[in-house]
Amino acid sequence: MTFQNTEILSRRWMNRVASCQTFSSSFLRNDNSSNPKISEINFLDVYNRNGVDEKEYLQEKLASEIRPYFLVKEPVAIRSCNRHTVAYEKWHDINYLRNKVGEDTMCEVEIGGAYTSSEVQKSTVEFGYYCDYVHLTKDNAPTHSNEIVYLAQNQVFEPLYDDFTIPQFCEDSSMNVGEGSLDLQMFWFGPTGCISPLHFDPLDNIFMQFHGTKEILLYKPVMDNSNADFYPGGAGQYNTSKVDVENPDLLSYPNFSRLPKPFSCRLEKGDLLYIPKGWWHHVRTLEQSVSISIFWR
Repeated sequence: MTFQNTEILSRRWMNRVASCQTFSSSFLRNDNSSNPKISEINFLDVYNRNGVDEKEYLQEKLASEIRPYFLVKEPVAIRSCNRHTVAYEKWHDINYLRNKVGEDTMCEVEIGGAYTSSEVQKSTVEFGYYCDYVHLTKDNAPTHSNEIVYLAQNQVFEPLYDDFTIPQFCEDSSMNVGEGSLDLQMFWFGPTGCISPLHFDPLDNIFMQFHGTKEILLYKPVMDNSNADFYPGGAGQYNTSKVDVENPDLLSYPNFSRLPKPFSCRLEKGDLLYIPKGWWHHVRTLEQSVSISIFWR
């Protein structure tokens, strides 16, 4: 899809804003309240300590809390562990991001919903223009997936590294949370309704939420390490499912129903989620969001 097509899409948003159209809440989420929950650890007490170097203590505490989950490959949510960062304080401000990253910086976007959809196309646009689009969607959320434009899986823009902290254990083997070998760092930015379809990552993932809310469904790997019931091959990728988790076609994919109910986790601003490699997961943006993924060995 060309930049001109994206411009047409933005004008469509301007028309919707002018006419004060609303959106259907059924488009935003399914009810996952009955799903089992993953373990949680709250870091709020860290900010009440005195006489301790806060950043150093945070790094040591984060490693010590995640280590037992890393060893058994179980996910865990760390609540409020990024409250000390500039990203926590400022990434809700689209103009701040626009100025920090740069108006003319090019970024890749997915247009038309989840990347497994046959309707999705990719485009490269200026970051400033994408910020205009997200601003327009803030109070006038998409009514259909084909209106969604998602800045997904972009390498973190260089100026943003000043605003957040990569967990030290991702680069320091002495902390005994993996080999300390840092890999990709990805940036995610988009409006309500953005989706990352069901997939697994070949590396361990620290997923940090700096603005907005996301809901993640996580499926524990099956005992025999077979992924057959997940029907891999979505979008031609070995680690992506063909199944739409929110509306599964059980006639086409009957064995998907044999899988245990997924764990659910709602991430809020300041939270962090450890997603072990091999765990299938699906992510939905419940409100305008900015997130970072840190992959390491």
